Amino acid sequence: MAARKAAAPTAAAAATAAARLSPFDKLPSLSDGPKHATVLILGSGSVDKESCARALLSHSSLSMSLNIRISSSFPLKPDDTRPRIDYVAVAVDVTNRDSLLFAKNALGELHPSFYLGRSCLLVLHDGQPAHASVSSEDVDRLADFFDIPRYFCNTTLERDYLLAADKILRGVAVACGHHPLVTCCMLKSVEYERVCLTRTE
Repeated sequence: MAARKAAAPTAAAAATAAARLSPFDKLPSLSDGPKHATVLILGSGSVDKESCARALLSHSSLSMSLNIRISSSFPLKPDDTRPRIDYVAVAVDVTNRDSLLFAKNALGELHPSFYLGRSCLLVLHDGQPAHASVSSEDVDRLADFFDIPRYFCNTTLERDYLLAADKILRGVAVACGHHPLVTCCMLKSVEYERVCLTRTE
């Protein structure tokens, strides 16, 4: 009986680890070509993830075969047909506080390796501060806790979607190794140095 009780937590921990999404749990498919990437956009049901996906797919600088996955629930259900996820964009709608709670829980379920240049916080707003139920301090606190970049996007302006898409695609290209001389860790170190210089000025 004692042996069985001791084994139960280990099995539960293994199941939890298996459910946690990791960028290294699958090999990239050779049939997809050398420049292929899969981006997962996460957000609560009320968040407009589809517009974000369209902006990524229609961006003029897109130079890779891009597969977009959208989900309003996380962790993802086991799926052997799902390709390797290279980059995760977690969307927050500042007019909906529930979306902030969803983002916090989703980021907590990601494998830690996603925090090294393989994820971002996409902050959606309508340009009207009076409509916001999520403060900029809430957003900064969440992004700083997981040490990921935050990209702001005014949902009433198409150009903002494209600007956010440009920033995300740059991160995706590096995360997938499309720039051989640049790594995710290198970008993180440059970002950290920039923040330190800004705070000392």
